[in-house]
Amino acid sequence: MSYGWSFWFKRTVPPLAVAFFLVAVQPWGGVIGVLMGFGFLLGWSWWLRRLCRGWEQMNQKENARSRLQLMSRQRHDSLNHIQVLMGYLSLNKPERISSYLEKIVNQWELERKVSQINDPVLACYLVTFIRDHAEWHWNMDLDEEAFPLPFKSSERIFKIVKGVIDRLEIYGNLEQLYLGLSKKDENIIVELQPTWKSVQNPGYDLRLLRETISPYGELLDESDSVEAIVIRLSS
Repeated sequence: MSYGWSFWFKRTVPPLAVAFFLVAVQPWGGVIGVLMGFGFLLGWSWWLRRLCRGWEQMNQKENARSRLQLMSRQRHDSLNHIQVLMGYLSLNKPERISSYLEKIVNQWELERKVSQINDPVLACYLVTFIRDHAEWHWNMDLDEEAFPLPFKSSERIFKIVKGVIDRLEIYGNLEQLYLGLSKKDENIIVELQPTWKSVQNPGYDLRLLRETISPYGELLDESDSVEAIVIRLSS
């Protein structure tokens, strides 16, 4: 885990300032002041070293926990796929096995494509969306010129997509979701376009969508019969 300059500034400058002040006002002369300052620096270095070791151990535990959760999820998904395939075999439906395997391969191929974008934070978010909604057919168009993104932009895109998906799930009957990400005039444009199983588009509540998106971006299309949800990311 990396920390910014402000993190280290708060943990180095105040103690050093206090130490210099105490050394400057102590009444025992210069030699004692130098010894006090040297002792304080040694104590501060020892404390900072122990603090760094504690952070390193904590990060190692967190990384190990994340890897175990990932392996557990992969094992769970694999067992689910095996159970489905065994079910088709027991029902003597080999033709369903081929289509199911094709679906799995397409999902993995999309995950591979998304994982290669030059923004690991956003890539992790998008792969999580794909896995959490594997029942949908995903279609993504990611403009390479938009990457890499600032961390805050990645977070905003994640919250926008999650918020829109949560709203779309209310209507149900969603079959496919297109996600486009591009850069236009120094602005990041996010486009979401759902396809429904039924012929009739259930429509959207633009007021709720606008309330969901407003903290992170601006809803561009204001028409009542909007099919694509286009958002300009706020700077």
